[in-house]
Amino acid sequence: TTETALAMPAGATETVALDINNDGLVAGQAYVGGEWVACVWFPKEGPKLMRDLVTLPNGTKLIAAKIVTPLGIVVCTGTFTDGNGTVPIAYGLMPNY
Repeated sequence: TTETALAMPAGATETVALDINNDGLVAGQAYVGGEWVACVWFPKEGPKLMRDLVTLPNGTKLIAAKIVTPLGIVVCTGTFTDGNGTVPIAYGLMPNY
């Protein structure tokens, strides 16, 4: 195995890699602006915050990209807040890379 230092996304002060697939797509999280944000490191483009990649309903925060499947599907955890409170969520997407 080979260890590689991952680039930090803009504005991040800390990052954590949580999973990687065979194509080199890495799932994790970055600490940006005082909160943890789901982050994906693309093999050629580098790090991207999930909030910059997808349009989410108001009140939705993706905190960590936990799993990246062999097909490139990224599973994130986060929260959804509406007038009735905040609940945990799981969110899956297939980024184009």
